[in-house]
Amino acid sequence: NGNHKNKRLPLPQTVNFEVGVLRSAFIWAQDHNWLTVVPTRKVKRLKPAAKRTIRVLSEDECSLLLNAGRELGRKDERFKICTLMFQFVLNSGLRSGEICNLTWGDIDLGKGQIHIQEKPGWTPKTNARSFYLNETCLEILVSLDENDNYVFSYPMGKRFQPDDLRRILIKVAQEAGLDELTRVHDLRHTFSALWQMRGVDRGTMATILGHE
Repeated sequence: NGNHKNKRLPLPQTVNFEVGVLRSAFIWAQDHNWLTVVPTRKVKRLKPAAKRTIRVLSEDECSLLLNAGRELGRKDERFKICTLMFQFVLNSGLRSGEICNLTWGDIDLGKGQIHIQEKPGWTPKTNARSFYLNETCLEILVSLDENDNYVFSYPMGKRFQPDDLRRILIKVAQEAGLDELTRVHDLRHTFSALWQMRGVDRGTMATILGHE
Protein backbone atom coordinates (compact mmCIF):
# COMPACT_ATOMS: atom_id res chain seq x y z
CA ASN A 1 0.00 0.00 0.00
CA GLY A 2 1.42 3.39 -0.98
CA ASN A 3 4.00 4.43 -3.55
CA HIS A 4 6.80 2.38 -5.06
CA LYS A 5 9.00 4.84 -6.92
CA ASN A 6 6.60 6.48 -9.38
CA LYS A 7 3.90 3.80 -9.47
CA ARG A 8 1.03 3.65 -7.01
CA LEU A 9 0.49 0.13 -5.73
CA PRO A 10 -3.03 -1.36 -5.63
CA LEU A 11 -5.04 -1.01 -2.45
CA PRO A 12 -5.42 -4.08 -0.20
CA GLN A 13 -9.13 -4.17 -1.11
CA THR A 14 -8.19 -4.57 -4.78
CA VAL A 15 -5.70 -7.35 -4.02
CA ASN A 16 -8.28 -9.17 -1.87
CA PHE A 17 -10.85 -8.97 -4.65
CA GLU A 18 -8.45 -10.31 -7.28
CA VAL A 19 -7.27 -13.16 -5.01
CA GLY A 20 -10.94 -13.99 -4.42
CA VAL A 21 -11.53 -14.27 -8.17
CA LEU A 22 -8.50 -16.56 -8.50
CA ARG A 23 -9.70 -18.68 -5.56
CA SER A 24 -13.11 -19.13 -7.19
CA ALA A 25 -11.47 -20.20 -10.45
CA PHE A 26 -9.23 -22.71 -8.66
CA ILE A 27 -12.16 -24.16 -6.69
CA TRP A 28 -14.10 -24.57 -9.94
CA ALA A 29 -11.07 -26.32 -11.48
CA GLN A 30 -10.80 -28.63 -8.46
CA ASP A 31 -14.52 -29.48 -8.66
CA HIS A 32 -13.94 -30.50 -12.30
CA ASN A 33 -10.89 -32.61 -11.38
CA TRP A 34 -8.40 -30.29 -13.10
CA LEU A 35 -6.59 -29.59 -9.83
CA THR A 36 -5.98 -31.67 -6.74
CA VAL A 37 -5.48 -28.69 -4.41
CA VAL A 38 -6.51 -25.04 -4.35
CA PRO A 39 -3.23 -23.07 -4.19
CA THR A 40 -4.86 -19.94 -2.78
CA ARG A 41 -6.71 -21.67 0.06
CA LYS A 42 -4.20 -20.56 2.72
CA VAL A 43 -3.64 -17.07 1.34
CA LYS A 44 -4.65 -14.58 4.04
CA ARG A 45 -6.64 -11.48 3.22
CA LEU A 46 -4.80 -8.19 3.53
CA LYS A 47 -6.00 -5.68 6.07
CA PRO A 48 -8.14 -3.05 4.28
CA ALA A 49 -6.59 0.38 4.07
CA ALA A 50 -8.25 3.20 5.98
CA LYS A 51 -10.76 5.10 3.88
CA ARG A 52 -9.34 8.29 2.44
CA THR A 53 -10.96 11.55 3.44
CA ILE A 54 -12.55 13.31 0.50
CA ARG A 55 -11.14 16.83 0.13
CA VAL A 56 -13.58 19.31 -1.41
CA LEU A 57 -12.18 22.75 -2.21
CA SER A 58 -14.08 25.97 -1.73
CA GLU A 59 -14.25 28.40 -4.65
CA ASP A 60 -11.57 30.54 -2.98
CA GLU A 61 -9.30 27.50 -2.60
CA CYS A 62 -9.83 26.66 -6.28
CA SER A 63 -8.60 30.16 -7.14
CA LEU A 64 -5.57 29.76 -4.85
CA LEU A 65 -4.67 26.47 -6.54
CA LEU A 66 -4.99 27.79 -10.08
CA ASN A 67 -3.13 31.02 -9.33
CA ALA A 68 -0.24 29.06 -7.78
CA GLY A 69 -0.13 26.80 -10.82
CA ARG A 70 -0.07 29.73 -13.22
CA GLU A 71 2.77 31.32 -11.26
CA LEU A 72 4.82 28.11 -11.42
CA GLY A 73 3.90 27.84 -15.08
CA ARG A 74 5.81 31.04 -15.85
CA LYS A 75 9.05 29.09 -15.41
CA ASP A 76 7.99 25.55 -16.32
CA GLU A 77 5.64 24.74 -19.22
CA ARG A 78 4.54 21.50 -17.53
CA PHE A 79 2.95 23.45 -14.68
CA LYS A 80 1.20 25.74 -17.14
CA ILE A 81 -0.36 22.82 -19.02
CA CYS A 82 -1.25 20.88 -15.88
CA THR A 83 -2.90 23.94 -14.36
CA LEU A 84 -5.14 24.11 -17.43
CA MET A 85 -5.90 20.43 -16.85
CA PHE A 86 -6.80 21.12 -13.20
CA GLN A 87 -9.07 23.96 -14.29
CA PHE A 88 -10.67 21.69 -16.90
CA VAL A 89 -11.34 18.98 -14.30
CA LEU A 90 -12.83 21.54 -11.91
CA ASN A 91 -15.25 22.49 -14.71
CA SER A 92 -16.00 19.06 -16.18
CA GLY A 93 -15.47 16.44 -13.46
CA LEU A 94 -13.25 14.22 -15.61
CA ARG A 95 -11.21 11.46 -14.03
CA SER A 96 -7.41 11.78 -14.29
CA GLY A 97 -7.26 8.88 -16.77
CA GLU A 98 -9.96 10.51 -18.89
CA ILE A 99 -8.26 13.89 -19.17
CA CYS A 100 -4.82 12.37 -19.78
CA ASN A 101 -6.21 10.27 -22.64
CA LEU A 102 -8.43 12.99 -24.10
CA THR A 103 -7.85 13.44 -27.85
CA TRP A 104 -9.17 16.02 -30.27
CA GLY A 105 -11.32 13.29 -31.78
CA ASP A 106 -13.27 13.31 -28.50
CA ILE A 107 -14.11 17.00 -28.83
CA ASP A 108 -16.84 18.62 -30.94
CA LEU A 109 -16.15 22.33 -30.60
CA GLY A 110 -19.02 23.19 -32.95
CA LYS A 111 -21.57 21.63 -30.61
CA GLY A 112 -19.55 22.25 -27.45
CA GLN A 113 -19.60 18.54 -26.61
CA ILE A 114 -17.10 16.09 -25.19
CA HIS A 115 -17.19 12.33 -25.75
CA ILE A 116 -15.54 9.99 -23.27
CA GLN A 117 -15.02 6.82 -25.28
CA GLU A 118 -12.74 3.84 -25.74
CA LYS A 119 -9.68 4.21 -27.95
CA PRO A 120 -6.66 2.05 -28.81
CA GLY A 121 -4.67 1.38 -25.65
CA TRP A 122 -7.20 2.85 -23.23
CA THR A 123 -10.70 2.06 -21.98
CA PRO A 124 -12.73 4.38 -19.71
CA LYS A 125 -13.61 3.16 -16.24
CA THR A 126 -17.34 3.35 -17.00
CA ASN A 127 -19.46 3.25 -20.14
CA ALA A 128 -18.96 5.80 -22.90
CA ARG A 129 -20.73 9.11 -22.28
CA SER A 130 -21.19 12.52 -23.87
CA PHE A 131 -22.10 15.87 -22.35
CA TYR A 132 -21.93 19.60 -23.04
CA LEU A 133 -19.01 21.65 -21.77
CA ASN A 134 -19.27 24.99 -20.02
CA GLU A 135 -17.70 28.22 -21.29
CA THR A 136 -14.54 27.84 -19.20
CA CYS A 137 -13.76 24.43 -20.72
CA LEU A 138 -14.46 25.69 -24.23
CA GLU A 139 -12.18 28.70 -23.72
CA ILE A 140 -9.38 26.37 -22.59
CA LEU A 141 -9.84 24.18 -25.66
CA VAL A 142 -9.81 27.14 -28.05
CA SER A 143 -6.52 28.32 -26.51
CA LEU A 144 -4.77 25.01 -27.24
CA ASP A 145 -2.98 23.72 -30.34
CA GLU A 146 -5.00 21.11 -32.23
CA ASN A 147 -1.93 19.83 -34.07
CA ASP A 148 -1.18 17.33 -31.31
CA ASN A 149 -3.22 14.13 -31.02
CA TYR A 150 -3.81 14.57 -27.30
CA VAL A 151 -5.63 17.67 -26.07
CA PHE A 152 -3.22 18.07 -23.15
CA SER A 153 0.37 16.96 -23.64
CA TYR A 154 3.97 17.78 -22.84
CA PRO A 155 5.57 20.50 -25.04
CA MET A 156 7.03 17.72 -27.26
CA GLY A 157 3.63 16.06 -27.68
CA LYS A 158 4.11 13.26 -25.13
CA ARG A 159 0.99 12.26 -23.22
CA PHE A 160 0.70 13.00 -19.50
CA GLN A 161 0.26 10.00 -17.22
CA PRO A 162 -2.15 10.19 -14.24
CA ASP A 163 0.79 9.83 -11.83
CA ASP A 164 2.56 12.75 -13.56
CA LEU A 165 -0.54 14.86 -13.04
CA ARG A 166 -0.76 13.84 -9.39
CA ARG A 167 2.87 14.73 -8.64
CA ILE A 168 2.45 18.18 -10.16
CA LEU A 169 -0.84 18.70 -8.29
CA ILE A 170 0.93 18.00 -4.99
CA LYS A 171 3.63 20.59 -5.79
CA VAL A 172 1.09 23.21 -6.88
CA ALA A 173 -1.11 22.53 -3.84
CA GLN A 174 1.87 22.96 -1.50
CA GLU A 175 2.71 26.24 -3.21
CA ALA A 176 -0.91 27.33 -2.67
CA GLY A 177 -0.84 26.29 1.02
CA LEU A 178 -3.19 23.35 0.42
CA ASP A 179 -0.85 20.63 1.70
CA GLU A 180 -3.68 18.15 2.33
CA LEU A 181 -4.68 18.14 -1.37
CA THR A 182 -2.88 15.13 -2.87
CA ARG A 183 -5.35 13.53 -5.31
CA VAL A 184 -6.58 14.74 -8.69
CA HIS A 185 -9.80 12.84 -7.93
CA ASP A 186 -10.57 15.42 -5.22
CA LEU A 187 -10.90 18.03 -7.99
CA ARG A 188 -13.61 15.80 -9.47
CA HIS A 189 -15.33 15.68 -6.06
CA THR A 190 -15.02 19.46 -5.86
CA PHE A 191 -16.70 19.87 -9.26
CA SER A 192 -19.57 17.64 -8.16
CA ALA A 193 -20.02 19.37 -4.81
CA LEU A 194 -19.86 22.95 -6.09
CA TRP A 195 -22.27 22.37 -8.97
CA GLN A 196 -24.78 20.49 -6.82
CA MET A 197 -24.66 23.39 -4.34
CA ARG A 198 -25.55 25.62 -7.28
CA GLY A 199 -28.68 23.58 -7.90
CA VAL A 200 -27.66 21.09 -10.60
CA ASP A 201 -29.76 17.95 -10.10
CA ARG A 202 -28.23 14.57 -9.28
CA GLY A 203 -29.39 13.01 -12.56
CA THR A 204 -27.52 15.57 -14.62
CA MET A 205 -24.44 15.20 -12.44
CA ALA A 206 -24.58 11.40 -12.86
CA THR A 207 -24.61 11.80 -16.65
CA ILE A 208 -21.61 14.16 -16.60
CA LEU A 209 -19.61 12.11 -14.07
CA GLY A 210 -20.42 8.74 -15.63
CA HIS A 211 -22.19 7.35 -12.56
CA GLU A 212 -24.91 4.72 -12.92
